[in-house]
Amino acid sequence: MNLKDQGTSSVSKVGRTVILPSSFTGGARYMTQNYLDAMTLCKWFGYPDFFITVTCNPKWPEVTRFLKDTALNSEYRPNILCRLFKIKLEALLKDLKDKAVLGKVQAVVYTIEFQKRGLPHAHMCLFMHANHKLPDVEHVDPFISTEILDKNEDPELHYLASSIKYLFKYINKGPGRATVFFSKNNTQANVEQPEVDEIKQFYDFRYLSASEAASRIFGYDVHYRMPSVTRLPFHLPRQQHVVYGADDNLDNVLEKVESVSSSMFTGWMKCNEKYASTRKLTYVELPTEFVWHAQSHHWERRKSGFSIGRIHAVFPAAGEAYFLRILLNRVKGPQSFEEICTVNGRLQPSFKDACYSLGLLEDDQEYIEAIEEASHLSLVHGVRTLFANVVNWQPF
Repeated sequence: MNLKDQGTSSVSKVGRTVILPSSFTGGARYMTQNYLDAMTLCKWFGYPDFFITVTCNPKWPEVTRFLKDTALNSEYRPNILCRLFKIKLEALLKDLKDKAVLGKVQAVVYTIEFQKRGLPHAHMCLFMHANHKLPDVEHVDPFISTEILDKNEDPELHYLASSIKYLFKYINKGPGRATVFFSKNNTQANVEQPEVDEIKQFYDFRYLSASEAASRIFGYDVHYRMPSVTRLPFHLPRQQHVVYGADDNLDNVLEKVESVSSSMFTGWMKCNEKYASTRKLTYVELPTEFVWHAQSHHWERRKSGFSIGRIHAVFPAAGEAYFLRILLNRVKGPQSFEEICTVNGRLQPSFKDACYSLGLLEDDQEYIEAIEEASHLSLVHGVRTLFANVVNWQPF
């Protein structure tokens, strides 16, 4: 290969990254997004009142009855353990929500992990009304290994019972790893850099126990929350993502360009044109009364259920996108980007100027609120990055 070919090969891989999307169960983005959703519940309902751990018991009578006529141990039938654990976990959740054994439940969040020996266990946080009651241990199912911690019982348990980060602790420690390799660190600037392939990295370094593998085969989700959290993307004018299918006919796409290019954000503005009631709601408050239909690209009045909105966070270095997010937390019922930028009947030249006109950037309060929000939602690395961006932020 000559130098020209080498240069072409190196340039062709610039920006080529294969990622695991947040829809992939167990991936880093999946856990991070679910963590942010869980912290949104904390912001809405306050700190959780109960922290419950439910562990699979291989000596459950259902397991022993199934294996009594065989020479197999329970660890050889991880499919049975996973199914039974899922059934008992859902039964416990039903008792907590419908029978109110601990009081009226406002919200629930749990994640399922797998121990080194392969047994599944779930960590659950319960958000209760103020008049919740302590459990009667005499009536707890003896075949369900549970640990219930109440933050009011012992002050030392307050942090453990109120910190939902514990449910997602392996975001920090990462997945189990089964292989190790050594590579030469080449610092030459002209050496071609390898592609980033998160899918290959996930399979190369991921260790799955038999029970976790069975859980993936069954399609069980490792995370649950109630009520649901609607993730609300936003964008600057004419910068929304437009997705076309590989088999879409070009003529049909051009005919439906208006509906295809409609995003949740622009759909909110159209919803404000149609319904007078939505003009009293901010973008975050919209999912409490409306539901988004992805196929038809429009918001529709909610007939049942309840959902909480969460706007995607951005750093101050994002510029206009950052100022737009500030406005979205305060502006109600805009029907266009121009209305978002309009303050006291006067159209401002930019979102930053609109923030100035509303008095949102007269002091450091907005940056203080951004750091406080990050302390609740972000991990340690994210808080440090935000603080560095704020310190290095150029004066307006």
